[in-house]
Amino acid sequence: MTYKWNLSEIRTKQRYLLERLKNCKDPKEKELIELSLVSNVSILSNSGSILNTRFYNFLDSLTNGKFSLIKHSKYIEMERKILFHNDSFLDNDYLQFLLNLANNISNDIEEQVPLTKITIRDEDIVKLSKKFYEKLNNPIIEQLAMKILSDPTAINITNITRDGFEDFGGITYNDYVFDKSYINVQRSNTLFDFQVLNHEVMHGVDFYIHKKIPSKNYFVFHEVPTYTIDYLFLDFMEEIGFDSAEVDILKRKKMEYLSGLAQITLLQIKNQLIKNKGFKASINPNIENIKEILTPQILKQLLEIEAGLISYGLKLQIDKDKEKGLSNLVLFMNSEIPNNSRPNFSMFGLSDDTLLKLSQEYKTQLLNSIKSTNFKKNN
Repeated sequence: MTYKWNLSEIRTKQRYLLERLKNCKDPKEKELIELSLVSNVSILSNSGSILNTRFYNFLDSLTNGKFSLIKHSKYIEMERKILFHNDSFLDNDYLQFLLNLANNISNDIEEQVPLTKITIRDEDIVKLSKKFYEKLNNPIIEQLAMKILSDPTAINITNITRDGFEDFGGITYNDYVFDKSYINVQRSNTLFDFQVLNHEVMHGVDFYIHKKIPSKNYFVFHEVPTYTIDYLFLDFMEEIGFDSAEVDILKRKKMEYLSGLAQITLLQIKNQLIKNKGFKASINPNIENIKEILTPQILKQLLEIEAGLISYGLKLQIDKDKEKGLSNLVLFMNSEIPNNSRPNFSMFGLSDDTLLKLSQEYKTQLLNSIKSTNFKKNN
């Protein structure tokens, strides 16, 4: 079976959305149309098609990336406005809490252990994901995962993507107007392909369970369901007989991503302080100075670190009591996370104190994972 987006259908939808946007007066409706437009444009760009991906990459190589910037400038600005021009709540206490989490898990990025190249059919990647969601034994998640996995036009598996997206592995685009989630997997021809598809399917599940609107919700917490499912899926791969050494590499990469993000984020904050406040201000900086130099991207990264630790906590809950843990995961996906107040995850059993303790446990688990994969590599 071929898993490719229906690009003719996407172009038809794009034309409809552009026309509808011209006559839209309602700000709430306009946001949904713009979200869908950005998704449709991105779907075409990352489809792997000769025209929208390969030819555009060629033109970008000739113009040093200026072709895409000019052609898609309207949509780039549209996306930036939707995602980053909302003033989310951030007081000094919450910022300090986020910094504490980052400091607790920050770690040097070790030399990456490469995964073995293998031959995988597209249908095998999809089949394994179906098997996982069936075995997960949660009717709500399973039904919505199957909705995606049983629709070849909702999945795009490709060997090429737009320049700048090479390291993404996968990405999901949601159409709020036509109520459809589109997932993309860029093949690496390793076990990582299985994880990527399964991860992106969970983004779709989250979208179908409850559509969060960026203007009202904190951005980035949409990664909580997908990061949680990553942990469960990697355990599942090991349980059903995949090479444990290869799965251990994936587990380590998973944990190292978050600790590496923490290290990079703290370094970016230091550099911003030096740039805007001088070198002395970067030594034991006060929270007010940090808040002043914080960029939207750095805040996004700090929130992603919290999201990653929430996922780690939910995974541990599921290990201890599967039904209760999965119930908390579904409850999380059903919940709004208003961006006009400090997020409180106590209702999911993940208070601030719990997350701080988890951040310390996470660092210990990471170091053990690094030792384990290094040992297997050398023996």
